[in-house]
Amino acid sequence: METDTPIKLLAQCALWHDLSGDAHGATTDKEENTGLGEDAGTLLKRHVEFLRTKARLFINKHPEWKDAEVTAFKARYFIGTNIFSSRALAEQSVGTLLKNAAEDSLPSVIPERLVLANTALAKYIGTEAPQSDAQSDATKARQKRDDAFAEALRLRHDIQYAADTAWPWWDDANVAVRREFLLPAGRAFVG
Repeated sequence: METDTPIKLLAQCALWHDLSGDAHGATTDKEENTGLGEDAGTLLKRHVEFLRTKARLFINKHPEWKDAEVTAFKARYFIGTNIFSSRALAEQSVGTLLKNAAEDSLPSVIPERLVLANTALAKYIGTEAPQSDAQSDATKARQKRDDAFAEALRLRHDIQYAADTAWPWWDDANVAVRREFLLPAGRAFVG
């Protein structure tokens, strides 16, 4: 063990502490970019649910439709399908849903509403890069934190191996010192 190992260990622990805070902050930033509030995804989901509700109302206004016609109309609006299970599926499905809504005469769906929904889709598609950047930053910060922890653990083991050599386990007089270094009292330190 080098003489400055304890000082390096303390410095590494302080670095790990700082990096843990940075990793938490980066993860929080990522959650804010991809979160649940007024973000593009939530806004788009609101528009989709509005259009799906109007499609259900449209189905109710046509009791003469056969089951196959109802099923086909539900499929046009992805009713009963989780289209937000992946980003690519959401982008494709919502685009199709909006095109269908423009073609059909759904109750209470005015062109301005479709313009707003298309704007929300465009905003949703355009937010992929910042979310990816935030995810990348959070991942890098957590990796730095984990690397600092691994280095602190390595330095701690250096100290423990040196103490294990200086105060051997077979000597009963060394029990108290070994306990201070978190070493086993009845066997050699193995890491």
